[in-house]
Amino acid sequence: MALVSPILLNSSFISLTDFGKNIKPGRPSLLVRRIDSPIRCLASKNVSERKSANYQPNIWDYNFLQSLKHDYADIRYADSSMKLQEEVRRMIIDESVDIWTTLELIDDVKRLGISYHFEKEITKVLDRFLSLERCNVKSAHINLHEAALSFRLLREYGYEVSAGIIV
Repeated sequence: MALVSPILLNSSFISLTDFGKNIKPGRPSLLVRRIDSPIRCLASKNVSERKSANYQPNIWDYNFLQSLKHDYADIRYADSSMKLQEEVRRMIIDESVDIWTTLELIDDVKRLGISYHFEKEITKVLDRFLSLERCNVKSAHINLHEAALSFRLLREYGYEVSAGIIV
């Protein structure tokens, strides 16, 4: 079944009586008719400007940024930050706390993005954890979460451990 388009039925292209003539089944045929009217085309002479070149100057220049007040650059905030860092440092290296609690703390510190302050302490704790594992001083209640946490932390800090060392 052929689809009839309004463009095909337009009298300037083909007449309706010529539409069905000379069509033989099994062979495609092209209907050709000469159009005597000239084809008109319009060209736009307006040149559009580049949108990327029409930007407004940025108000965030160097002098403007330097003029902004830094609320947290005060000495009392720096002192408070140092006190909190020391408190976290003591919590990380405290050997009286269960090793799994310390590994959870290291994971939390890492997720907060402040682990770069405590690299030495974290390395000491992971060394202690590995020495406990190698001496077969394992917790009797190790679960999948603890195994995955210790494996991931050891791998993230560059320790060459296999998956079987933890389980």
